[in-house]
Amino acid sequence: MDCDAVFSPADDKTLKLLLAAAAERDAHEIAVHGYAHRIIDVAKPDFAAGPRGRRKKEVAA
Repeated sequence: MDCDAVFSPADDKTLKLLLAAAAERDAHEIAVHGYAHRIIDVAKPDFAAGPRGRRKKEVAA
């Protein structure tokens, strides 16, 4: 399903206006299309552990 609705802030350098445009888009998607974005829980990175490819594999005790 295509939709021609556009939600753009007047000034894209202002976080408040960007968040307002995103909220308008979300409200439109729910009201018109019955669609809500999935919220994905992402763990915070462990920078002390280093890049994933270089981490030492843990040995099971």
